[in-house]
Amino acid sequence: MMCGAIGSISWIVVLVIIVIKVFLPVEDDPGKDERGIRVSGQPLIAGVAAVTKPVDAAEPKLTDREKELIKDQEAASQAAKVNMVSMFSANMVLFLILLSLSVIGMAWGFLIMAGGVKVQNLESRAWGIVASVMVMLPFHTMGPAILISLMTSMVFIGLLEDAGLAHLFNSMLNSILALLNIGVGIYMLKTLLTKEVIEGFDYEAE
Repeated sequence: MMCGAIGSISWIVVLVIIVIKVFLPVEDDPGKDERGIRVSGQPLIAGVAAVTKPVDAAEPKLTDREKELIKDQEAASQAAKVNMVSMFSANMVLFLILLSLSVIGMAWGFLIMAGGVKVQNLESRAWGIVASVMVMLPFHTMGPAILISLMTSMVFIGLLEDAGLAHLFNSMLNSILALLNIGVGIYMLKTLLTKEVIEGFDYEAE
């Protein structure tokens, strides 16, 4: 029951993080693209700024160099818009995939908990066997594994700037998590197959 609860709660937390990341992202400076080039109509030179205001007949015309800079700026701005749409589309696809995984992971954990409750109340040994097999499979543990990966990345990469150590701890913790769930499933199966437990489920009060 505890394994299922931890798995379901972790998937809920992961889903919240995904929603925040996709729909409430921390935006970069809107005036620059990833290369640091201004793309939001900010003036590069005085001649470029001149195109945003009425041109006086007495003012000199823009030079070829200034016209080229204007075209480059417009192209960079258009490329930034296309890149933004592409990133949003990619994020939405990723969100839908992770949303599906989150729903499956939460449902998996709830089914494990339901099996544990039925065993605890001596209602269904079959449900207990199914839950014992389910707890050994990694669907519900993927949620905690993602949270462990995020935490190790924050500590070892964000603070210590050591990616190798982050991968090491991530692998160790996720391996321990998987082994614990496998151990719980095997212990549960062994318990449900003992003669005393079978007789307890078959017992009918007079």
